[in-house]
Amino acid sequence: MINLFDNFDQESQDLYQSLIFSGYDNRTVVINDNGFLPKNIISPYSFFANYYNEKKTKAKSFYQIQVPRFWEIKANGNYAEIFNGDQRRGKMNYFLPLAYHRIVETVEWFDRTGTIRSMDSYNRFGLRFAETIFDKTGKAVLKSYFNQFDQEIIVENFQTGNIILNKSGKVLIFKSKTEFLFYFFKESNLPLDRIVYNSLSTPMLVSYGLKEKGADILFWSEKIKDEIPGNMQVILNNNNQRTKKIIFQNYHDYRRFQREYHGMGVEKVKYLSMLYRYCRKNDAKADALILTNSDQIEQFAKLVKALPKMHFSVASLTEMSSKLMKFSEFANVQLYPNVQRQFLSKLISQANYYFDINHGNEILSAVRNAFMNQQLIFSFTNTCHASLYVSDELIYEPDRIDLMISRVKQMLSNKKLLYQALSQQEKHLIKSAPEDYRKILQ
Repeated sequence: MINLFDNFDQESQDLYQSLIFSGYDNRTVVINDNGFLPKNIISPYSFFANYYNEKKTKAKSFYQIQVPRFWEIKANGNYAEIFNGDQRRGKMNYFLPLAYHRIVETVEWFDRTGTIRSMDSYNRFGLRFAETIFDKTGKAVLKSYFNQFDQEIIVENFQTGNIILNKSGKVLIFKSKTEFLFYFFKESNLPLDRIVYNSLSTPMLVSYGLKEKGADILFWSEKIKDEIPGNMQVILNNNNQRTKKIIFQNYHDYRRFQREYHGMGVEKVKYLSMLYRYCRKNDAKADALILTNSDQIEQFAKLVKALPKMHFSVASLTEMSSKLMKFSEFANVQLYPNVQRQFLSKLISQANYYFDINHGNEILSAVRNAFMNQQLIFSFTNTCHASLYVSDELIYEPDRIDLMISRVKQMLSNKKLLYQALSQQEKHLIKSAPEDYRKILQ
């Protein structure tokens, strides 16, 4: 049995951990290598490049990236920009889990009109392992992958779909990524009796196209929109293909499927939640946390004034605006601009409430981390970044701030109500157990 993921994003990581918690420590293949995959996870790129770090080098921070002479790098906690005089000619994107250290994952290079023309990808060894070329409209057309000796190993043509592999002095051409992956599985000798995958794109096409018999499983965590996706209908309607089970990980979509779908293959569909392990226990103290890189925090002034017993810690990875800094005048507010990772970990471990009320992007998977640290999460309908982890009754319309304040006051005066709400927050996920996984996957 193996896991096959398009990317090793948060959903794939959660599924990977859930399977391990249930006793399934499968070999894992990630199709799109970002250069920072864990050592025990392979990709077709790492397999054919035979990558090893002979010099024991480390990932690069922004100031270690080479730029043309006299060009300037201007960095903040979110990204770094490259300037030639007053003209922006590049942008460095950080690897988010290491954004504290401003570790670079990609560097985008722009022409004089500001259009992206190439992008360098760096790995956990600080080496440039891939380069993507863009046309004059900013559309990616070609991506090359290199080994540690800067030799071109793989070339992917996004326009034709072809992939070229340089292997042992030979040039092999594949008509599609799927065909390339078939060759990879043949060369790697990975067990293909069962493939666990979580995408209806390339992993599903691999499962569908393999000639070997198998009993594959699709884990589905995306929201279903107006109708069942076409590739999922193929699995439901065809008993001769490899995928034998579809496991929904969003309970509300699972229930909707049960109500609305009346076609073939209903018996293939099951439900399992992700498995989570809390990092700590909520001790009911009146400590709240907000993580934001924006000064637009919905109804914050009203919350601060109406809840003097609640201590609010507001942290950001960047400098804070004068607008936000004014909140330092309140005795129950502490601001932490440019917060360091070690201190942020301390703030997270101390907080028992999380207010997901900042506009703009969520930073550092804040809501998920709040859930994992058993913080009770409050939010507004116009700021909620990750509703999966938030009880429906704790997401308020912005003009009903009075209801949120009233609920918080009740919990501050009665620990029992707080723990009941935490229990409801956990039940919101319709939590499964390792034995549920073993029962369905056996």
